[in-house]
Amino acid sequence: MEAEGWAKDRIRELQELRKSTGLDVSDRISVVMSVPAERADWARTHRELIAREILATSFEFGEPPDGVEIGDGVRVAISKL
Repeated sequence: MEAEGWAKDRIRELQELRKSTGLDVSDRISVVMSVPAERADWARTHRELIAREILATSFEFGEPPDGVEIGDGVRVAISKL
């Protein structure tokens, strides 16, 4: 339950990042995300949920180039496909 709440918080933050960078809610995006080690299992468990909710057709874990921190130590880079 706590892991799902964590994932939903990241979804909200990613949607806010999408808006602030001028991307439309319907745009398909590519995401590169780094997650602190203590949350890596949660992120991998809810990867499909996060990708589906934010319309990411590409979703990778790794150190994002020019990434921004969105919350709970998560760094992310998004781009329109």
